Amino acid sequence: MCEKHVAIILADGFEDLEAVVTMDVLTRLGVNVTAVGLSGIEVRAANKLVLLADTVLNKMNFATMDCIILPGGMEGMRNLKGSVRLREELINFYNAGKLLAAICAGPIVLSEAGLLAGKNFTGYPGLEAYYRADKPNGKLVCCDRR
Repeated sequence: MCEKHVAIILADGFEDLEAVVTMDVLTRLGVNVTAVGLSGIEVRAANKLVLLADTVLNKMNFATMDCIILPGGMEGMRNLKGSVRLREELINFYNAGKLLAAICAGPIVLSEAGLLAGKNFTGYPGLEAYYRADKPNGKLVCCDRR
């Protein structure tokens, strides 16, 4: 069994496939995945699928996690972006040198937290206006290491 622990944050309006497929693939690879509901255990996806999270943000201990993943979805991104607690956790995670991953519109949340300045990142094409001063690089996938 893999010793890696990943938290995927689910907010109402998350993009179904970006969350479910990510959780499925990581679980099949032996990664310990914890689905974290932003504001409750029941979380409604963009296409009305309802998932039951393992825990909620206010009860989550991120100290045991190796990575936090933010799926996209415009409504989901807006909900993630609006959470002061999540922003604090993302900043603490980043400052601890841990891995943050974001899909599609998810990088906008990292931008709002000030975590993308000078970084190489990608995001859904056409959403450039939603970023602070940061701009995606136009690639499909990328990784920026400190």
